[in-house]
Order: sequence, then structure tokens, then C-alpha cells
Amino acid sequence: MQHPAQAASRVSFSNFAKNYIDLYRSKGSPRTYALYQNTVKKIKDQFNDRLLTSITRDELQKWLNDFGKSHAITTGEKLYRQLHVIIGAALDEGIISRDISKGLIYSGSKPQAADYKFLEYDEYITLLNYLRDNATFNQMTEEMMLFALMTGSRYGEVAGMTWDDINFKTATININKQWNPRLHKFMLTKNHGKSDRIVSIPDQYLPQLKEMKRVQQLYLKNTEHQRRHDWEWKTTTYHEEDMMFLSFTFKVPQNDSVNRRLDELHYQLGIKRIGMHGMRHTHATRLIYAGYSDWYIAKRLGHNSLKELHRTYGHVFEQMQAEADTKLRASIGQDYLGKASHKIVKIDPK
Repeated sequence: MQHPAQAASRVSFSNFAKNYIDLYRSKGSPRTYALYQNTVKKIKDQFNDRLLTSITRDELQKWLNDFGKSHAITTGEKLYRQLHVIIGAALDEGIISRDISKGLIYSGSKPQAADYKFLEYDEYITLLNYLRDNATFNQMTEEMMLFALMTGSRYGEVAGMTWDDINFKTATININKQWNPRLHKFMLTKNHGKSDRIVSIPDQYLPQLKEMKRVQQLYLKNTEHQRRHDWEWKTTTYHEEDMMFLSFTFKVPQNDSVNRRLDELHYQLGIKRIGMHGMRHTHATRLIYAGYSDWYIAKRLGHNSLKELHRTYGHVFEQMQAEADTKLRASIGQDYLGKASHKIVKIDPK
């Protein structure tokens, strides 16, 4: 009979990682669990079914080096930390005799400067005009961009919208969940549901949403027979007819698909290269420059505090302060020189 320790030594790196996170990480934060699942997929792609005992520290370091060439340093750090946890568990189980994650160094590109994450006003108008005229059911990535630009929603919140979340009478949407395409299910909004909120949308935008719904529902009705005999649809855990951004492929476009389309529009429209999250940042900066209160903007974006808003958009507020200082010098300065446009009323000291 094979000794348990011998059997354990024959486990692959990817299988050990999967078994570990399913047992110890599945009951924690759904978002963290999803990140670990993504790491397992990366391990599988990198090492296939190689035994955990055959992996060397040099191989892990080379992987981290290669990974850092095409990812942000924050993403490289997440991969490193999760590898460290998984390897540590294998060490505790006695599957490996030394910590091959010790001394590893992660790398990656620096986070993009905050002022490059949103469109300037003229670029915003250029993109908005394009999306208004071209976003249709057959161009669902564009519909998702437009929705994010109008509401400031995160990708997961946009993807998770269902038709019962929109109130056409009051022109409001109820953001109460997000869609996780990896797990193929709905999840709580950020911070364990604390980002739930109801926000208004422009009345002028409603006809476009109504038309998209009309075309989508007609398409789903005409393809009902096809979907009933599709194995994939028999195993879904949601009602496809309810999802606002379900495309003609019977799927909600993933974030990568939207970003690829935005990359194309960067060249076609001559606008700054930004991702789907840049729609949210552009919406936020539009509100800030329009003079909406900090409290209103924070609530609309689903921030838990003004501190979070100021941390994310501090550079915008600083720029506005600089512009206000310039305006003050021009206006109050003219008052000092006696060239104010409004007559100063003298007060009798008696």
C-alpha cells in the first residue's frame, strides 16, 4: 500500500492549489475567492500538470519576471502573495521540504497616472456622441460603455444589471449586485454590498435603453427554441432574459472585450487610451467639474466615505483649486484696484 506522504508528493501544482483554495478560501470573501481561482488558472496555464515537488524557485521567479512585463506591479504583487500562501500550505502539509516562494521578487509596470485614467471634456464629448449614435443591441460593448459613462458604474455593476433594476418612470437605476463572469453568478457589490445605491439617469438617455430592451427581447423570443436545446443554457444559474446587457451571443460581454473595443476607438476617434473603468472616472470628473457636492458624487459612485472620493480624485480637486485661485486673483484682485463690475455700497459708520 502506498504511504499517504508518497501519494501527496505525486499531486500536481495546479491540483494542490485548487484543492487548497476550495477548502480554505471558498467561505471567505467571494472576490478574494475569485482572485484565487484566477491564480489557479494561471498556475495551470504555466505548469500544466507538473508535480508540485518538481517546481523550483528559479522557475517561479522567471514566471514572476515574465508576468511583470505585461502587468501592473499591483497585479504582480497579488500573484506573488497568493503563490506564497499556496506554497506555505504545501510546506505545512509536508508535500515539499523547502519554501520555494522564499526570496521571490515581484515586478510590473507602475500604476497609470491618475490624470490619464479619464477623458478630457472634448474627448468625452467625442466618445459620447459616437456611443449615442452607434450603441445598439448588436454593439453591446458600446451599450455597456455608454451606460458606465452615464452612471459611473463599475464593470461588474454594469454587467450585473437586470431589467427590473431600472425604473423608467422615475429615471433611476438600482445598483444592488454585480456579475462575476469567472464564477458565472451574481455577487454582492463592493465592500460586501455597502456600495448598493439608487442613482438617477438622464431622461434623454431612456429612449435608447427602451429601444435596446425591445430589440433584445424580440431576439430572445425568436431564438427561444434554439436556447432550450443548448446544453450551456440548460446549466445556467440565471434568467438570461432578465440581464440588461445580454448580447446576441447569449452572453454578457466580458471586461476584456469592452477594453479591446475601447482600444480600437482610441485609434478611430483620436481619444486617449482608457479602459472600461475609465468610463467611471470620466463620469466622476465630469460631476466634479460641474460643481456637484462631494457628498452627492461619493454617494453616486458608491464610495463609503468622502475620504475614499478624495483619495481617488484628489488630483482633480487640486486642479480645480488651482483654477479657483486664478479666478479669485482676477475677481477679488480687480475689486482691490477699484475696478469691480458691481458698485460697492458705502456704509455710514453712524
